[in-house]
Amino acid sequence: MRRIAATLAVVVALLFSAGSAWATSRDAADEAIRFEKYVSKAENGDVDAQVTLGMMYDNGWYVAENKAEAFKWFLRAAERHDAMSQMLVGWAYATGELVPKDLVKAYMWWALAKAQGDEDAGGNLDIIKDEMTAADISEAQRLAAEIWEKINN
Repeated sequence: MRRIAATLAVVVALLFSAGSAWATSRDAADEAIRFEKYVSKAENGDVDAQVTLGMMYDNGWYVAENKAEAFKWFLRAAERHDAMSQMLVGWAYATGELVPKDLVKAYMWWALAKAQGDEDAGGNLDIIKDEMTAADISEAQRLAAEIWEKINN
């Protein structure tokens, strides 16, 4: 009787283990399908999907962490009028950690975010303008106006 109970316990454990492995592989397949849907939507201009992909790559959610890929998606969303992405792209240019440091581009993106009401953008502009020339600021404002016009048309 003990042998039957022990055998039954082993069989149940094996079945549970196989079920868990199947559920895990099924979950991974579902996640891959969801991820591909985000990619498809993002590539077709869906700003929310672009931001989501940026966050996924930035944090390593469901994909390997890839800051360059995250920046690519945040930039696409920033170009489509997403203020949060504009802040993140501006930060990347201001710090030079991911892309070459470019205060003109940082100022431009933060100016666009500020124009949309992002309260932190104004503080960021105040900080970096001390490191910029009047010509740099003028160029950044010109570029921001160009992008603003492009976004709103």
